[in-house]
Amino acid sequence: MADIPSKKRHSERRFRQYLTAVVVNLTSLVNGVAIGWTSPVLPLLQSDANPVDGLAMSDASASWLGSILAAGALLSTPLYGVLCKHCSRKIVGYTVGLFALLGWCLILFARSHIMLLLGRLSLGFVASGNNILCSIYIAETVDDDIRGSLGALISLFISAGIVVSYILGSYLPYMIFNIICLLIPGVYLLAFWWLPESPVYLESKGLHFQAHKVRESLNMKYKNPKIEQATLDNKNEIQGQNNFLFEAIHNRGTRMALVIGLGVMACNQFSGVMAVISYTVTIFQESGSEMSPNVSTILVGTLQVIGVYFTSFLVDRLGRKILLVISSIIAATCLGTLSIYFYFRNHEYDMSHFGWVPVTSLCVYIIGIAIGVGSIPFIVIGEIFAPNVKSIAITLCISMGNLGSFLVARFFMGLTKTLGLSGCYLLFAISNLLSAAFCYFVVPETKNKSLETILNELNRKDMKNNLGQSSTMV
Repeated sequence: MADIPSKKRHSERRFRQYLTAVVVNLTSLVNGVAIGWTSPVLPLLQSDANPVDGLAMSDASASWLGSILAAGALLSTPLYGVLCKHCSRKIVGYTVGLFALLGWCLILFARSHIMLLLGRLSLGFVASGNNILCSIYIAETVDDDIRGSLGALISLFISAGIVVSYILGSYLPYMIFNIICLLIPGVYLLAFWWLPESPVYLESKGLHFQAHKVRESLNMKYKNPKIEQATLDNKNEIQGQNNFLFEAIHNRGTRMALVIGLGVMACNQFSGVMAVISYTVTIFQESGSEMSPNVSTILVGTLQVIGVYFTSFLVDRLGRKILLVISSIIAATCLGTLSIYFYFRNHEYDMSHFGWVPVTSLCVYIIGIAIGVGSIPFIVIGEIFAPNVKSIAITLCISMGNLGSFLVARFFMGLTKTLGLSGCYLLFAISNLLSAAFCYFVVPETKNKSLETILNELNRKDMKNNLGQSSTMV
């Protein structure tokens, strides 16, 4: 009992770090609302009661309305890479918020489908900026032993935003729904004004005193800046050493980090979550459920929130690696089960006694993805890169994620016509098995490790030794 006051003081000391992470993740909430917006709104836009111009939107336009968000994220990622390299983290944060305001204003006052598409494109700029900003800013402003749990807030707030969008869009008038969506980035910009600049960014500009004051204001533990300073001073030892291309070619640690970062983002996007969520209503109907489409989508979104919420507790206790592996195996098992079910269902076998199988597989899959592959990649990419390459490297990783998201959103419908639902789910099940193998053999454990320790492990010349250490689960 004696340690309870100590734990309470410990939590109070870190309150500012938690508050900082919550505020910056309001961009994740904005992103989630934008992702979920199409689900309740598209049926209205494709009806004769279309509130934009009174004309039913075509299937082609509706497809672009959904996929242009990913296209905007893909197009804008290089912009944020440049901003992160040459501007402060605060500038990046303001840029994300302003794109959000622009996007929702265009949607709110849209009088044509073109304005809607431009609004969604602007919100795509928010999606890439949100992922880059939160991955970098949180990793640089919180202590190592809570970095994982606060990093998981990115996926938690995105999932919460999706659920908020499902609920509000299903039960509120179109205009009221969009006004609420517009208010969220406004609240974010007001709150973000009070957040400090990243101490790592300040140190990179030689402002060590200001960086020290920021660490004190956030009650951060003392961090030995030796590794950051060493990477920043490399240009004095070898001309061009801080060039990203030079680092990627000549520095083993940077090469390994890139392989890991690009790999985990590919695992995230090709996990099949978009395919499953897109056919949520179909899966419930196939099971014989009388649940309405709105309620079924809200249920799936809520399961995502629950899964990511538990991740925030588990990630700094069990570690990143074991959750990634378990998550991928669960996803592969559930998708394989769905593939088998739909195969027999499409070949006119009597599956009436197995109606519980698709719903159970769907629910377990959603939670399984949420506890690992759906959230942890965004934590990992914020932990594995040296300060002198972090901005460009994370930009490349987010680009990989955005490219995968766009490809799945744009071409999944065509793939289902070629392979059928059964074939698509089998393809994603195989993808998840490959993800489990990649995470087990390649991804290192970063739980509670400082940047210096992580970089030292990535730079080890003995590959076998490195992989042996990284396979330690806890």
